[in-house]
Amino acid sequence: MEKRPVDDIELYYQFLLKCGNEHEPFGFCSAIVRELSRLVWYDQARVIFLDITGKIRSSLLYGVNEGTWQTFMSYYSDDCIGSKYSLKEPLQLTENEKVQICDWTDPETWDSHDVFASTYVKPLQLKYCLGMGLSDTQNCIRCIISLDRIKDVPYSEKEIFVIQRLRPLLDNLFINFFTEPAFSASQQELIFSKYSLTKREAEIAGLILAGATPASISERLCISVTTAYKHIANMYKKAGVSNRQEFIVQLYRRMGDFGGL
Repeated sequence: MEKRPVDDIELYYQFLLKCGNEHEPFGFCSAIVRELSRLVWYDQARVIFLDITGKIRSSLLYGVNEGTWQTFMSYYSDDCIGSKYSLKEPLQLTENEKVQICDWTDPETWDSHDVFASTYVKPLQLKYCLGMGLSDTQNCIRCIISLDRIKDVPYSEKEIFVIQRLRPLLDNLFINFFTEPAFSASQQELIFSKYSLTKREAEIAGLILAGATPASISERLCISVTTAYKHIANMYKKAGVSNRQEFIVQLYRRMGDFGGL
């Protein structure tokens, strides 16, 4: 196996150290995407979190058009993706399958995902996707990180090598999130009170942490989707954030301040 230069090893060490300083999954995966930019360049990135059943729980987006992402989610919800990675059930992969390259410049790849490619891949102008999966204690994939390129520059062997070497080490850190106790109700109440959330806002914030969408929040609480969005916008304002991703990460970080994960 090819040996890596000493300076590469130091970069890997610093990368793992910075990721390991995060103590909850959202912050951890956010650090992975942020720090990987020093090792592997990409134009945009997507992080998808899965629940134990294999369904999408939530996501973090970096440079991805929100409208196009919602189109993807519609195809996902309607089960139109049509592949082993359509996330219809718990996803268990071999070690080799946990790092994947998707070449959207290859006509065969395009033809095998014709409708999905034309409605999702084409608007995003994707050329190459370098993805990796992180697993829980049962070896079920619980997080998928995709680094996307819109420039017609394939990932190099060295870049793929970097991801292949780092993924098992990241897996060892990620799996710890499934051996720790969940945040208690009292911890959540401390955080929600810090931002002066109303009882209803605190209830919605808890549902957001559990991966609920505005539509599912509307159904769960018997309120209109418009009302759900109004509550969410007010919560963002109180927390000083502008989107779901920032809100989730900030809540988890605050929970860490109160002795959380």
